[in-house]
Order: sequence, then structure tokens, then C-alpha cells
Amino acid sequence: MKNVYVFTFLALIQFIAEPAVYSQKFTAGGKIGMGISSLSNWEYRSSGSENKTRPRLVGLLVNLTGKYQFSDLLGLQAEFQYIQKGEGLKIAGSDKAAYKGKTRISYLTIPVLINVSHDFDKIVVYGVLGPYFGFGLSGKSISLEPYNGEKELKFGKGELRRFDMGLSIGAGAGYRLGPGDVFLDLRYDLGFMDIYSTSDEDKGTNYKATCNRSFCISVGYLIPLGKN
Repeated sequence: MKNVYVFTFLALIQFIAEPAVYSQKFTAGGKIGMGISSLSNWEYRSSGSENKTRPRLVGLLVNLTGKYQFSDLLGLQAEFQYIQKGEGLKIAGSDKAAYKGKTRISYLTIPVLINVSHDFDKIVVYGVLGPYFGFGLSGKSISLEPYNGEKELKFGKGELRRFDMGLSIGAGAGYRLGPGDVFLDLRYDLGFMDIYSTSDEDKGTNYKATCNRSFCISVGYLIPLGKN
């Protein structure tokens, strides 16, 4: 039975990629945009606190993209990007002093995505899905009110975790302009890893992981480097 599943899977891939002999194409380019980020389990982390809200963190995204088109429908897309993630914090001034600040973590990430697309003359629409792998570069805790200040966050045991991993889900549309396509990309990153490297002894019985959540919007340009 296992061999039947394997054969069926390989036959499906061959069926989808059959036009590849005639339509293989490699494109490369880049994009720039912003990410609107937060961290998971806010209710758990803010339990016992009153008048506390979580503004989303707006961060920078810069990306290099390469895509290999197997057929008119299916492609494989790999990216190398710099992205800022984290969240904000705001405490109203009631029984406690007013405070406003944010945590920002900079990552290099590598999404590896299946790209499913369809052309409508000069317009192409697409969807992407796949894992991303991240490497933490730096982290900061930034105070905005009642005073301005920054504190470097460290990576290591009991601090931030250097490695991040998750799932990228997205969609977008492109328009043929010049030799390539200008495109608008919408993406959601669902982190699977706890951003803190907390030991089992310090977690306790009710511990919940804190993971990255990020919605990204960006614009970019892809240029074909091969022939249809």
C-alpha cells in the first residue's frame, strides 16, 4: 500500500510538471515593504496586568527572490530576506505610570515556497505556501514613554532564541511591465518556535511558548533570466 501512495504522488507531480520541458523559466528580483508583527499568547503573558494593550510593531522588509517555473501552473520559489519582527506594549496611566515601548528583533529568513500561478494576458495572480527558516541578527527593547531609551537584547540560554522557523502563506498579483513583472505581495508568517530560549526548569507547568506572528505587504520586480 505504501508503494501505491508513492507511485500516485510521483505520477501527480509528473502530470503537473509535464509541460516543464517546454516552459521552464527562471526569474529573479527583489521586493521591499513592511511587516506588521505581534507575538503569540498575549493573554498568557499579560495575565494579572490591567490597562495593558498590545500595539502592532511595524518593521522593515527587504527581500531577494528567485523562482523556477516548472510549468504554467507550478513553480518553486526561494527567498533571502531581512525582516523586523516583535510587538509593542502600552500601559495606561491609572494606578501605574504610563508606559509605551516595543520589542524589535531583526532576522535573516529563507522562505522556500511552492508557487501556484495563472496568467491573464499581462496580469498574473499567484499563491505561495511553504516553510521559512530564520536566523536572529539583533534584538532591542525600546522605551518611548515616559522616556526614550534602548536596551540590547541578547541571544542565548535564558535569553532570545537565535533560530526561528515557521510557515509562510501568501498571495499576490503581478503586471507585465518592461522586461519583467512588477508585483504586489501579501504574506502571513506563522512562527512555530518559541522566541525565548527558556530552560525546562524555568517554564513551569502552565508555560506557553511565545512565537512570531507577522503580516507583510511589499512591492517588487521580477525579471526572466531564461526562455519559455
